[in-house]
Amino acid sequence: MLLSHPSGITPALKRITVSTVLALTVAFFCTSIVNAEIINAVSCSRDHVQAAIDSAVTGDTVVVPPGQCEWNTNVTIPNTKKIILQGAGIDTTILTNPLTTSVWLEMGDSGSRVTGFTFNEISIRLFLGDARVDHNKFYTATTSPGSGVHFSSSKTTAYKAPQALVDHNQFENCRVVVFGGVMMANTQWTIPLNLGGRENVVYVEDNEYRRTYTLAGNVVDGNYGGAYVFRYNTIHGINAFNNLMAHSIQGPNRALRSWEFYGNIIRTDKYVSRQTFRLRGGTGVVFYNSITGSWSPPSIDLDNVRSAVAKDGGGLCDGSSTWDGNKDATGYPCRDQIGRGADTELWVTGSGTYTQPLMPAYAWVNREADNNEVTFYVRDAASAKHIKANRDFYNYTTSFNGTSGMGAGTLANRPATCTPGVAYWATNQSTSDLKGMVGNNPKTPITGTLYKCTAPNKWTQYYTPYSYPHSLRRLASPMDLKILK
Repeated sequence: MLLSHPSGITPALKRITVSTVLALTVAFFCTSIVNAEIINAVSCSRDHVQAAIDSAVTGDTVVVPPGQCEWNTNVTIPNTKKIILQGAGIDTTILTNPLTTSVWLEMGDSGSRVTGFTFNEISIRLFLGDARVDHNKFYTATTSPGSGVHFSSSKTTAYKAPQALVDHNQFENCRVVVFGGVMMANTQWTIPLNLGGRENVVYVEDNEYRRTYTLAGNVVDGNYGGAYVFRYNTIHGINAFNNLMAHSIQGPNRALRSWEFYGNIIRTDKYVSRQTFRLRGGTGVVFYNSITGSWSPPSIDLDNVRSAVAKDGGGLCDGSSTWDGNKDATGYPCRDQIGRGADTELWVTGSGTYTQPLMPAYAWVNREADNNEVTFYVRDAASAKHIKANRDFYNYTTSFNGTSGMGAGTLANRPATCTPGVAYWATNQSTSDLKGMVGNNPKTPITGTLYKCTAPNKWTQYYTPYSYPHSLRRLASPMDLKILK
C-alpha cells in the first residue's frame, strides 16, 4: 500500500477533501484555492512519493511526511499536473542521493510548487509553467553529483523561456542555473527585452547561500537565451568565494539575454581579486548591492569570450564572422555581447542581417563596507575592443551632469540636459546608505525609476523593478502554516 490518510483509512487513491483547515489557510493567505485536495504519501521514499504524485490531479497538494529517505532514481511531476509537493520542513523531510551520479526531481512544464524539503545531492530540474521552489535546503559536499535548481526551456515550445520563482531557500555549495533553451536558442533571443517584467524571467529572491567547499563557485548562472532577476539574497563565501555569473557565446550556443541584480548582500571571507560578478553576455542592471569581505577590490567584471577565442561556428569576433554586426574592423558589435538586446527577427546561424539593438547595461549605488562605489570593469584587452564605457555600459558617478555615466537622486535633481545613452535613477530613498534595503526580506524594498536619455535632452522612463514580494508568494498551500518561517 503506497498511500495513507491521517485517519488510518487507506484506499490507495482516496483523497481527503480540505475543509475547515484549508478555508482558514486560504483566507489567511488570500489565495484562490477552492477545491484542492490533500494526498498523503506513506513515507518520503522515492516510490511512495512518486505514487502519491501519480494519484494527484491539478490543484492537489501532495504531502510528504517527516523522515530521512534515499532516492536513487528520478521522481517526476508530469507536465500536465500543476500540484504542490510539500514536505514537513527543512531538515525534517530529508531526501538524499547515495549515488555518485545525478538524481533529479523533474518538474518539467508543470508549473508546480515544491516546498519544505532538504535535498542532499538531489537537484530540481524544471522548464516552463510559472513554477515556485521555496523554503527548501539544497546541499552538496563537493559539487559532484551536485544539488540545486536548474532551468531550461521546453524543447517543444518556441519563443518562451523559463518563468518561475525561487525563494526562501538555503543553498550550501549549490546554485540556481537558468538556461533559456537548447544550444543556439535562437527563438528565445527574439523575446523582447523586458527589464522589470515577469514573463520569461526566473526570479531568485530572499535566498541564503553558503560556500563551505574549498573551491570557488557561483550562486547563479545562465545561458542559452534565459533571463533572471537575482534580488534580496545573502551570500556567504566561507571557505571559498561565491560569485554571480552570466555566460556568453562559448561555442555553438547563445548567451544569457538579460540579468538584474539588486538588494543583495555579497560577502567573502577568502581573498579574491575582483570577480564579484562575472557577466559575459546580454544586458541588464546592477544596483544597490552591499559587497563586503576580502574582495580586492570588488568589481562587476565584463568580458566577451569571442573577443579573444575562436568558437565553433562563429569563430572570432574580428570583422570576419557572419555572426556579428561588423560595423568596424573589430567586428563590433559581437553577437549577444554585453550591451545588446534581442534579435528583432529570427536569426539563422551563419546568415541573416545582424539586428540586435544597442541596449546598454547600467550599474549604480553598489557599495563596499567603506561606502566606495563598485563599478563595471572590463577584464581584458581583447574584450575592451568591443565593450566600452558610455556606449555598452554606464557607471554611476556622484558628479553626474547628464553628459556621461549615470546618476541617482531625487527626480527634481535630474539634469535638464542629457546625452543619449546616459541614465538617471530617480528615487526618494537614500543613495548613500543601503541599510534596510539589502539582504533577505528587506524592511524597505528598493523603489525608484530608471530614466534613460533616448534623444538629446529627452528623458524616457526605462526601468522600474518588478513589485516585491513576487506575486507567486501569494499562492499558498493548505499546509504552509506548519512549515513557513
